[in-house]
Amino acid sequence: MAQDLSFNPVIKKNINLETPIIDPEFETLRSKFNGYHIYVAGHVLVYQSYNDFFEKSGVYLDQLFVRNCYRGLGFGKMLFSAVASDAASNGMGMVDSLVADWNEKSMKFTRKWELITFLNIDFANCMAATLQLWGADMYSHHGNW
Repeated sequence: MAQDLSFNPVIKKNINLETPIIDPEFETLRSKFNGYHIYVAGHVLVYQSYNDFFEKSGVYLDQLFVRNCYRGLGFGKMLFSAVASDAASNGMGMVDSLVADWNEKSMKFTRKWELITFLNIDFANCMAATLQLWGADMYSHHGNW
């Protein structure tokens, strides 16, 4: 049986920005989907995990990256909200991630959004109750991130 490799966007939002984004790589990172031009602002890489202590499946967020020209516009929050929403809707108990102490921007992001952190490496953990809030938050902005 052939595997379906078609693109299915998780976040389906039109974002209206007050000022245009100057993207020096817009031609390189542009695609077409259903007649619309799609520009890559960032990506998130996750995989399913399991926590023995809580006896519940979760998501391990391995990478969350937003390209420089798109930073500060809410795209990181939008990506994390999509992960949290998907985890919550699938009955998962948490989203875990490791943030290196030298990565000041990532550490600032986890602290800004009040993710639970442990140790000096900022083990960011978003528990079940917070997942619901993040998931709800994804739909409350109506494109204004």
